[in-house]
Amino acid sequence: MNPVKVRLQIDTWKKKSVYIFFSSYTILLIIFLIIASNGPQHEKKRELVFDVKNSESEFQFQITDLNRLNQFLVIDVHFDNSRDIDLVADIGIEVTLNGSNSKDTDDQKWALVSNSKHTREIKCKISENCTKHTLVHVPYLHYQSYSVDMKLTNKEELKYFSRVFVISTYMNQNMTLFELFFRYVFVIIFVIWSIFLTFSFRNIGWKDFLLEQKSVAILCIGLFCFDNPIWPTTILSHSSIVTVLDSIFFTIFFLSLLVSWLCITDHLRKKVDKHSILKFYIPRILPSLLIFIPYLITTCWERIRDKSDPQFENTSIQFLGMYSIYNFYLMFYSFILLPVNKFSRKKHFGSKKGGSVHSDEKELIDAIDEQTDPETDPETNPDINRFSNDSNNLSNISDNNEKSTSESN
Repeated sequence: MNPVKVRLQIDTWKKKSVYIFFSSYTILLIIFLIIASNGPQHEKKRELVFDVKNSESEFQFQITDLNRLNQFLVIDVHFDNSRDIDLVADIGIEVTLNGSNSKDTDDQKWALVSNSKHTREIKCKISENCTKHTLVHVPYLHYQSYSVDMKLTNKEELKYFSRVFVISTYMNQNMTLFELFFRYVFVIIFVIWSIFLTFSFRNIGWKDFLLEQKSVAILCIGLFCFDNPIWPTTILSHSSIVTVLDSIFFTIFFLSLLVSWLCITDHLRKKVDKHSILKFYIPRILPSLLIFIPYLITTCWERIRDKSDPQFENTSIQFLGMYSIYNFYLMFYSFILLPVNKFSRKKHFGSKKGGSVHSDEKELIDAIDEQTDPETDPETNPDINRFSNDSNNLSNISDNNEKSTSESN
């Protein structure tokens, strides 16, 4: 084996180095988890309450101090059931959304953003809030202020409700900056680590790489896609192409991680110096592609539909199906394709007629078993080396005695 390869293997590390490496990784992971748990609030919400007891059916309110760091705007509505009965009612809601970039509140020029009519089935339990429905969803913020005119129809149904709650939700600006900071921190760490690896492997060709080293190189590319340095363009750009690219980059990382783990786990089971592309890599890449392609299509579709309709939640069924197929494949691969033990080897070397094992095949099986027998393994049983050295010394002494007796005669 190439000595450069042996020097780069983790199994040649000392125990102290292994403990330091994994302890550092665990400490950094805990630090990042603590920072993430104590980070800024993900979303901000503004709640307005309107009284509908007096058949008030028209409401108007404004949402101000927004910018592109808030990313989106969602307006939800739900009613309050103050009666001691379950209620089901169809309420018609007309919503007119206007936007303005003027900071002067006295002379604001409003531009029409959307004008929609909704009919929602309101379901209420006894003395509880009714089901929540989304009225307005703005995936990209073009204006700093928004004015909402809401009109409720079906006044006969309104007498059953006492209040209506309007909730405006948008991304917290501090959360956006927090996410941008950490994304670019990880990108910088990735670039530094990639330069270090490139400098370390500068004298080694790709063919001389170990499987672990090839997996690290592939995961570095996938990690760069996962960090997605072009993600800030989703804030500045109002195109769905950036959203699709983000989904593609994430699925590329998912594919590289899956292929790497499949190759490494199989390599641990049976270590070989060289792996054939046709016999080793292709059988693991093709099933991963069968998972990757549907996952990519489903993810892109879900992200695009979520931008246009935030109430679209049917993709959870598709994702559940994908995860089920993925788990089934892993179980099939682990429990059917990988098991290789002493019984399977004897069954494989047995003759087809009577199932008996020939003498040469039996010797081959015994030779394979002796390689893994701890009693005959010098590494696990040091007495073997001592016994072999003693026997060699005795044989040398006997040879010397025979030579001396022959010379005397």
